[in-house]
Formats: sequence, C-alpha cells, structure tokens
Amino acid sequence: YGGKTSADEKLSHQPVVFLHGNSDVAVGETYWQTGFTQTIEYFLEQGYTKGELYITTWGDGDKDNASTRTHNYDTLIRLRKFIEAVMDYTG
Repeated sequence: YGGKTSADEKLSHQPVVFLHGNSDVAVGETYWQTGFTQTIEYFLEQGYTKGELYITTWGDGDKDNASTRTHNYDTLIRLRKFIEAVMDYTG
C-alpha cells in the first residue's frame, strides 16, 4: 500500500512505514484479517495522503503458518530494502 498519485506530488507529512506482522496482511477485508485498514483510514482523515503512507506484510498472512515463522536475516533484509526504497522515493 502507498504511493504518490503523480511524480510532482508534494508531501506535507513525514512518510510513515507500517510493517505488519505474523498472521495478518497489510490491508484486508476479512473479519479477522484487516491489517492496517482502520489505521490507514485514521491517517487519511488526519490529512495524510497515500503518498505519505506505506505498508507491507512480512509474512504470508496465513494464520495456520504463524508458529512456523521466524524473524530471519532474509526477511530483515527484504523489509530494510522496502524502508530504504520508501525513503528514496519520498525524498
């Protein structure tokens, strides 16, 4: 989730990066798997734009795999690259 609507969009707020954890997804509509859906709505109501909010999921979002997930090096590097890409993209 996230991204500017145009290359010349100006940001008014410090960009925010959300990393969703185990057994959930970044954005969802299932009753037990909504991710940051309500949080996004709150930030948008406060004047943030999609260009200032970035969200990813670090796992596969399957609750049945929750006990098998670990915070390993490969996941850490992938998430770090996501954050660095957002920083580069938003300036």
